[in-house]
Amino acid sequence: MFRSRVVISASVLAAAALVGSCSDPTDATRTGPVVIGASSSHAASTSSVTVSGAVPSDAPQSTTLDVTVNGSGFDQGARATFPLNGVDDPRVHVNSTRYVKSTQLVANVTIASDAPAVKYDVAVLDLSGKKGIGTELFTVEVAPEPLPGGNIAYGVNVNGDAVGYVAATGSCGATNIPILWKADGTRIVLPTGSYCGGTAWAINRYGYISGQLFGPPGTALWVPQPDGTYALQDLGPTPEGTLARNTGALNDANEILGWYNNAQIYWRTPTTGWTHMIAPPGVLECAFARGINNRGEIVGRCDDGHSLDAFYWADHSAVPVRLPRPAGSTAPVFAQEINDSGVIVGYISSSPYHALRWTPSGSTYPTVEMLPDAGKGSQAYGIASDGTIAGSFNNGTLRAVMWSASGSYAFLAFTQSSNSGQAYDVAVKDAGGLVLAGNQSTGALRWKTGF
Repeated sequence: MFRSRVVISASVLAAAALVGSCSDPTDATRTGPVVIGASSSHAASTSSVTVSGAVPSDAPQSTTLDVTVNGSGFDQGARATFPLNGVDDPRVHVNSTRYVKSTQLVANVTIASDAPAVKYDVAVLDLSGKKGIGTELFTVEVAPEPLPGGNIAYGVNVNGDAVGYVAATGSCGATNIPILWKADGTRIVLPTGSYCGGTAWAINRYGYISGQLFGPPGTALWVPQPDGTYALQDLGPTPEGTLARNTGALNDANEILGWYNNAQIYWRTPTTGWTHMIAPPGVLECAFARGINNRGEIVGRCDDGHSLDAFYWADHSAVPVRLPRPAGSTAPVFAQEINDSGVIVGYISSSPYHALRWTPSGSTYPTVEMLPDAGKGSQAYGIASDGTIAGSFNNGTLRAVMWSASGSYAFLAFTQSSNSGQAYDVAVKDAGGLVLAGNQSTGALRWKTGF
């Protein structure tokens, strides 16, 4: 689903300028039309066909829409196509082309559900045989699936199940209610017992869900039952009698991470209670996001009062190792998730933010890289077993995005009611393809796409 030519050099990325709100951040590097001159049989012609833009410049899979093609030299028999790598792709099919004027056509386009989420060229061929091509002017995005009755989906598993919350007003006032959306669309409200509400942060392949409880605060593990319902397990206080916060650190062995004030960090399993981990010396606070993989490796961030850095633990009893940060930067660095290959993702909260990836070399992490983001800024929140990364671009408004293991990226579409949101988690489905969880400004979303 990714094309290598989407990856752009760092020097070009840094020069990219923001175009219209519906445009891909890299469009500013592609504004110049590519003109193919007349064929030899029309060499005497002094006119040419150029293609300079498409409005809208992006659309999701499973869509039929009108796209206005702008340029020059169009005649009344001109025909538009949307080639991929120089070849017309039947998955982005032009049903008809309507002539408006010599500088404008309207193409009615059907985008199939399996169309690759990449950039397409826009080409115009006139009756005389002259052709113009605008390079990578139209982007196919991964189609969204709105999740009913939800505000944000934070976690997703290999079965396609997603978890998050819906804001609701109950007996305790306004609060969050934890929600599970099954792959088949079934919506399950997770029990909160004597608590007012909560948020579900992560779900593993066996359907176990971790999260937080509110009113009063608590830490939850929701356990699947044979009849399809869920039972709440309150994970209780730490050895110090404090709350162990959890925001998604759960693996398939039901190992869970938690933390509290003053750099108190913990690990636990179904058969062990909260167990102390080793914090970096001199730090004041530590926290985890979705920071434990199925090998028991752990990532998180800690603050010593002068800098906030990312750390790696080889296992729950290991001494933490500080991860490298981008050269010359003193901004806070966040490690979000580690996959079973040991690849870590996160971001640096510089201006702008930048998504980061650490790739192991043996048992060490010698370098860190910034993921390509067209110079607009980005965050990386989740990483799948195949290296696909979920996150967002800061393109004026937040745009949900996924990066391939090679670093190329594709945008995740929103519904027509929204133009802002993020992708928080991604998994490779056992049945094939990818599934991602996140939100737009009007509610929770799930995206499903092939490789």
